[in-house]
Amino acid sequence: MAPLIPFAQGFKVVAGLAQLLFALWVLIRYPRTQVNVSFAVAFGANGAAFAIWNLARPGSRTPHTFALEGRGLLDWIAALALIVFALLLMETVQHSRRMRLVILPTIVAVAMLTSDILKACAYHLDIMAFGGLAIYVTTAFVLALLAVVFLAEPSETFRNRSALFSAALGINYADHIGASIVRPGMDSAAHSTVQLGGMHWDAPTEPAIELAGTLIILGLWVWNSRSSQAARITVLCMFASLFAGVLVRIAAGNYRAVQESGFFGLGLIAATALLIYGTLARGLFSPLHREESVASLK
Repeated sequence: MAPLIPFAQGFKVVAGLAQLLFALWVLIRYPRTQVNVSFAVAFGANGAAFAIWNLARPGSRTPHTFALEGRGLLDWIAALALIVFALLLMETVQHSRRMRLVILPTIVAVAMLTSDILKACAYHLDIMAFGGLAIYVTTAFVLALLAVVFLAEPSETFRNRSALFSAALGINYADHIGASIVRPGMDSAAHSTVQLGGMHWDAPTEPAIELAGTLIILGLWVWNSRSSQAARITVLCMFASLFAGVLVRIAAGNYRAVQESGFFGLGLIAATALLIYGTLARGLFSPLHREESVASLK
């Protein structure tokens, strides 16, 4: 694996830059609505963070380095923009339903956030390094929120867009979760580490919370898929990514080996390709027809 690490790192840098370039294309080519801008900022910042992280060699990602600080800052920007994106989408749903829609996604996110905060405290991660964890908590919240918004929104165009956004976000989320929920065997525990901010730990210490949250999100989208082809695509993308993450983790032997491969970069490429398809073939970032927008607000 060691001789291939530079090639894997290069591939992941390209994957992150592809994500950033897609976001810039959306900002330049399509209407700069609040929803479009917030998603583009979130997607682009996360891609830039991934590229910066992989510009540094695995052993040099120590506290107060550009790789760690730059990656953390950009992931915090991505997390905040992603929340804004989801809340803006929720604004189109009937007012009486809005607060109820947030309850389940918030429970999922708070449970995962609590687990990550405990890990961060145990390993003395600072607020900047925590950005690398916060982006996945935020993504879980958004995936769950889009699933319940999907149920409440009658507009078919809106539902299809929500499903496509969720499919793209779910790929990168689920492959990381799949790779992290596999518990190392006792004989390999010494090697089953993940490098984050120069610290090494068993990854993860409590996978049950991440798995439970992911299964809730998957369950919501499975429920949505009963009557929607677009939702079935979301379920397929998330399940395939989760399963692939598990298989790659088992084959690699530990989480750090998965990180050092090009697997996560492949997930970014797949997510970007899906968004390109949605943009060109499904008008993902085009304005909704006026009559559909009005109907969704009634």
